[in-house]
Amino acid sequence: MRWRAVIAGPVVISLAFVACGDDRAATTTTSPAFTPQQLSEALLTTSDLGGLGIVWTETQRDVFATREPENPSIDPSLWCPAGKGDELVALAGGEGADVELMSGSSESPYIVRQQAWTNADVERYFASVKGAVDACSGVTWTDDGGNSYTLAPSATVPAIGDDSVSWRVTIELTGATPSMSFTDQTASRFGDVMMVLQGGATPTTGPDASGPNYVLVARSAGDKMAGLVTP
Repeated sequence: MRWRAVIAGPVVISLAFVACGDDRAATTTTSPAFTPQQLSEALLTTSDLGGLGIVWTETQRDVFATREPENPSIDPSLWCPAGKGDELVALAGGEGADVELMSGSSESPYIVRQQAWTNADVERYFASVKGAVDACSGVTWTDDGGNSYTLAPSATVPAIGDDSVSWRVTIELTGATPSMSFTDQTASRFGDVMMVLQGGATPTTGPDASGPNYVLVARSAGDKMAGLVTP
């Protein structure tokens, strides 16, 4: 499944989607091998988010046996150069499931994307994500179009799964009014299952505008995935 880019004025922004929780040592859930179809059934649906008081539309849902190059787990553009986003794409492996949900209008949507997979590199992937968040925390970088990106760890998203990390990338757009966009992201490990959650908006009047409470979205996603791996 190809991850949709959010079109912001003349700029296209990929919402491809520190450590949260407390200082407890991470636990490990023993999970059996799950098929991509089983993982898909543990991803969010519109009814799972109905309690937020927002109308949601499911725009895409896919079970894939081969991850296409344009469908990375987290778009490399959302990492600073030291984050080595291209290496994360390789660790994500080839098969899995993802879903895309949208609220708001087509001109100014808020999009949630969730993906899950299982392979032998899940622990390496998660460790690499944590390392990338550390490397990019507080760093501002610029793409070829002159748009600037800044990453900040999130202290508000609760611990999810056996281990998790959450962060926000704020994007200052060149030539767009308003000029700010954002994407909140969470990577969670449930035993041998990896989940990546992302939520983001097109240009807004501020980094917290035009979106639902991401913490509630993350909790719903984590609770549903936990129901699959720890029945």
